[in-house]
Amino acid sequence: MTVRQSCQAFLSASQGVAGQAWEGVGGLLRGHVQLLVPAFAWVEPQFRGEQWRIAQQILTGARQRLAEGIGTSPRDIWDLAVGCRALLVLLEYPGPLRAAGPGGWS
Repeated sequence: MTVRQSCQAFLSASQGVAGQAWEGVGGLLRGHVQLLVPAFAWVEPQFRGEQWRIAQQILTGARQRLAEGIGTSPRDIWDLAVGCRALLVLLEYPGPLRAAGPGGWS
């Protein structure tokens, strides 16, 4: 399962996750975050302005969660999933968004 699939599956089905399953999901997401954080060294120079500040907040939060350990409460795991998804999006789109024309953004 990819990072995106893991985050999407958890975030869309989190209400149905029961008991000990939270711990397993937390471990999976923690592993994803551990892989994504070092990748920022490659893309961080591309961030500018507000995007750089947001990236720093997300990265700082991810590092704190890894250092402190993640609890097994639904809220802790939810926060980890949202942070993991944010890291992934920033890594996929490190530069400024450009207008793609009438259909949307690229």
